[in-house]
Amino acid sequence: MFYIIFVSFVMFFNHISNSSSIQKLYINEKHFYKLHKLCETVKTNLFLS
Repeated sequence: MFYIIFVSFVMFFNHISNSSSIQKLYINEKHFYKLHKLCETVKTNLFLS
């Protein structure tokens, strides 16, 4: 489970570093926020279970 999240983060950051346009970065920022919220939810659920 954590391995999948880690790989997703690596691919995601790689994608950000490859994107040059500001519009792409803005979209990535929104995606990063969603990803962050998702990880927080996963962590919370793991602690609660």
